[in-house]
Amino acid sequence: EQLAAEKRTESSLEARLTMEEKSASEASTQQRAKLAKEEKQSTQAEQRLSSNLTAEKNLVDDLRGQLSDEKTSAASVEGKLYEQLTAKKKSENDLEAKLVA
Repeated sequence: EQLAAEKRTESSLEARLTMEEKSASEASTQQRAKLAKEEKQSTQAEQRLSSNLTAEKNLVDDLRGQLSDEKTSAASVEGKLYEQLTAKKKSENDLEAKLVA
């Protein structure tokens, strides 16, 4: 009778151990799935940030190019205005010299 009780206890303990192992295995699987999902989300967020940074760098480069073009254009206009002013002053001086003569 005692042997039968011990066998029942042993069987009960083995069944309990098997259930605990199964539960631990399921929890481990769920944890791995959760970590894989978080890693995927992290990677996607990193890729979005990298893409945004690249786009912003390209925009800055474009704006620098536009600014350079505008500076060049402004310098060209300034040069033309200076030439016109110089020509006008020369013309005025020539006219004044004719009037004096």
